[in-house]
Amino acid sequence: MVSAVARALLASRRVLLVTHVRPDGDALGSVAATKLALEARGIASECLLLSRLPAKYAFVFEQAGVKHVDATDGLPPIEWFNSFDAVLVLDTGTWSQLPGLEKVFPDLKSPILVVDHHRTQEPWGVARWVDTSASAAGEMVIDLVRELGVALDRRIAGALFVAIA
Repeated sequence: MVSAVARALLASRRVLLVTHVRPDGDALGSVAATKLALEARGIASECLLLSRLPAKYAFVFEQAGVKHVDATDGLPPIEWFNSFDAVLVLDTGTWSQLPGLEKVFPDLKSPILVVDHHRTQEPWGVARWVDTSASAAGEMVIDLVRELGVALDRRIAGALFVAIA
């Protein structure tokens, strides 16, 4: 399924990257590495965090030069969401981890893609790559980066190290 996700991303000009509420190192490292890989392919992307960026993991975004939209005080309008060609959800496949998005996603014009390693899943997303044998979403993102045709550089590898460690 990595190929289906990669094809959808490569067909996009602008991608929204989202991860679960209260993000950990795996979530943030996976988002940062994916953003950098998309950037290397000339695909614009933005990161939406549903919680404040945790201070202990802020360095992941800072070292990678990743900026994000903070939705702690409310989600952006539907028009903002519809300005993306695809939405990639990383490190979760359940609505309980994406508060508020269960009301937004059904109205989106763009495809929703999921990359996750957890057993708990809900049936949404047009392309889902779930590998419960992976120890972290970051482990899967390594394969996604390669499938996108991007070499692991220092910034991507650093973000993935945090994701996997």
